[in-house]
Amino acid sequence: MSGHSTTPVQHPYVRISHPEQRKGGGLERQTAANLEEFGRRFGFRTGKRVYVDDGVSAWQGLNATPDHELGHFLADARSGLIRPGDCLLIENYDRLSRQDPWAAIGLVSELRSLRIHVGRLDRMKLLRHDSKDYGDFFEAAVEFMRGNSESEVKSMRNREAWKRKRKAAREHGRSLTGQLPGWIEEKDGERRLKPEFAAIMKRIFQLTANGYGLSLIIKRFLDEGVPHFLGKHWTRSYLATILKDRRALGEYQPRLSNGDPDGEVIKDYYPAAVTEDEWLAARAGAAQRYRHRGRKGQYVNVFAGLVKNAIDGDSYFASTWQKNGQKRRILTNHAGADGRAKRCSFPFETFEKAVLDLLDEIDPHSILNGHSGPDETLGLSGKLHKVEAELGEAVAFMNQHGFSVAIGKRVTELETQKQRLTEQLAEARQKARHPLSETWGECKTLLGAIGKGDESNERRLRLQTVLRRMIDSIWLLVVPRGRDRLAAVQIWFAGGKRHRDYLVVHRQPRGNRHNNKTKPGGTWCDSLDPEDATDLDLRQREDAEAYAELLSEWDYSDWLTPERAF
Repeated sequence: MSGHSTTPVQHPYVRISHPEQRKGGGLERQTAANLEEFGRRFGFRTGKRVYVDDGVSAWQGLNATPDHELGHFLADARSGLIRPGDCLLIENYDRLSRQDPWAAIGLVSELRSLRIHVGRLDRMKLLRHDSKDYGDFFEAAVEFMRGNSESEVKSMRNREAWKRKRKAAREHGRSLTGQLPGWIEEKDGERRLKPEFAAIMKRIFQLTANGYGLSLIIKRFLDEGVPHFLGKHWTRSYLATILKDRRALGEYQPRLSNGDPDGEVIKDYYPAAVTEDEWLAARAGAAQRYRHRGRKGQYVNVFAGLVKNAIDGDSYFASTWQKNGQKRRILTNHAGADGRAKRCSFPFETFEKAVLDLLDEIDPHSILNGHSGPDETLGLSGKLHKVEAELGEAVAFMNQHGFSVAIGKRVTELETQKQRLTEQLAEARQKARHPLSETWGECKTLLGAIGKGDESNERRLRLQTVLRRMIDSIWLLVVPRGRDRLAAVQIWFAGGKRHRDYLVVHRQPRGNRHNNKTKPGGTWCDSLDPEDATDLDLRQREDAEAYAELLSEWDYSDWLTPERAF
């Protein structure tokens, strides 16, 4: 038993780079080789694991990266899971690498430094890690040069073929590939929208623009039995791809095998499923949801992600409070709910009604003053172009010199920046096309509908989206006075330069245990007196603490007038 355990192991490695090789029996040919004969000849036993890279190219060294099987083998050898004296067994050298010969020789040199032999099944030959034979070096170098040259020629032919296809697609509208998005079909050589899916595409973008998240869209589609384009189940990843990809606008971006853009975007390649305005509105809605994330529930909080605690700076969220069989919604600060700070709560219905009523009374000219903010599209476009240029240079460098961990990390950072800037640019373009004055008009319409009792979640979601565009933040300062709650509310509008200040007083109904009578409660609200709120900025903790002290000592009995009640 001990003799068997010390026998060095040969580890088979198999690679095919294209599905066509699988059809031609590439995998079977490599895995059916005479492993036992090789093991008897050189004194190895075959390991239980066969390392297989299926559909992975070796031209740029992709198979040697950490996400692929040759990369796993190298990691196992570096960590000692594969022991010195073991053998990496391949059909021939081009299964190992088709990179530039210097890079390929470097890979063999690393295996030798790890004291791993390399075995070739096609010639029943072993390259020992301790070989001093110059012939072994020249043989490997020549084989790597041949493999790299073949890949270069193949790549050049593929590039030329794709150039011809792209030219035909741009000039004559011909198809580049046989693959089409699920909502498009091709009949008699013409691409067209599938009639049964055209309305669903528009609805996906409309719901997103109205504030629906991916999970909520899926739930709604499942409840209504909306069919998937490919006959599958709706997933977040599939919806996200539809919303981010400009194929919905009819555009097609040819790409290289590594995912990089291959030439310019082809306009009008597909029939457009949505308009540019619909696409931008959906991107802006998604960006606003991401920036103002809040706790989600069945009841739509139109202020989710907007309300901040003036004392500690944390966010407020709406939750359900239950006592003696009665339920009501309250606003609670996150830090207070988590026990990290003082709990400051306020009745949600009171807050919502007061703020929405006060917003409905605002003169938009005093807030907008004819100005919707600067057009940010030019600056964001410049930043995006700079990121894309650096990304292209990084990828081109790795294409030429092979994979680099440091550059790979930078590529990941740049991809993240690119996605963020793309979202911001879409939102900026939407703002430029639809100024805040137009948004304010929609807000007034929604406020009127909700005031008349239209409490549908769809309308509330749309109001939530509109408020997030109009309002930068709402700062709430809650001061308890016995069973009363005093709340200073400061609403900062888009751009963070203009604000309005309000005071809301909420009084709980009070029972009298002696005569079983209940004193009615009530709510009063009004704008803060400019003299009382001169230069008040509740975003600053010092201002918030000073105003809290003022409210804690204020005699507001004469302030609770019928004119302020609602």
